[in-house]
Amino acid sequence: MINQRNSFTYIANVTVLTMALFIFIYVSDPPTQFRILAFSSVAIGICTSVFYIMKIKEKPLSEIAIQYEEAYRGKAIDSKN
Repeated sequence: MINQRNSFTYIANVTVLTMALFIFIYVSDPPTQFRILAFSSVAIGICTSVFYIMKIKEKPLSEIAIQYEEAYRGKAIDSKN
C-alpha cells in the first residue's frame, strides 16, 4: 500500500505541475492563474476522494489485516490446536 500511496502522490504532483505549466502559458493574469489552478486541483482532489470512498471497502481490508496480524503474532496458530 505504501508503494501505491507514493506512486499516486507522484502522479498528483506531476498532474498539478503540468496543469500549472499550461495555465501559465495560456492565462496572463496571475490572480486568475492561481484561481484556476487552485479550483481545478481541489476539484480533482474531491473527485479522487469520492472515488476512493466509493470503491475501497474498508471493512474487508481491516478484517484481513487483523487476521494477518494474529497469524504473525501466533494467535491464529495456537487457536487451531
